[in-house]
Amino acid sequence: MIQITVCVRFLAAFLTLCAFSAAQEQNARDEHQRDPSTVPVESKSDKEHYETGRSLEEQGRYEDAMREFQRAISIDAKNSVYYNNLAFCLKELRRYDEAIEIINQALSLDPKNSYAYRELGICYYGKQQLEKAIKALQQAVSLNPSDAASNR
Repeated sequence: MIQITVCVRFLAAFLTLCAFSAAQEQNARDEHQRDPSTVPVESKSDKEHYETGRSLEEQGRYEDAMREFQRAISIDAKNSVYYNNLAFCLKELRRYDEAIEIINQALSLDPKNSYAYRELGICYYGKQQLEKAIKALQQAVSLNPSDAASNR
């Protein structure tokens, strides 16, 4: 019982740090973005769809952002970052099962993707599957011990 209490407290603290870290990562990426409305949809590259999706994600427009990430994936289905961001939107909408499916696709492309394992842990935590959450979060830490959000 004490071990479960410690794990739950650890997960709560971890999730708080994840939210803070994710916000910092988004702000850093956003500094490099250009105005997504300047490129017509038909001629956008996968990177431009990604940038548009990031901008929409920043605004909390997750459904719209998901469409852009899906378009980026349709152009370049081997870029795990696009799957990461699609899964992030699904997670924010509490569509955990769908997010887990997308995260698993990201991990099939990049098995050492610590961000995907961190998001997987958060999704499992949201589904109250604590053992799976802990396992995924431990994997994130083992892959990237310097990741401040995964390491606390």
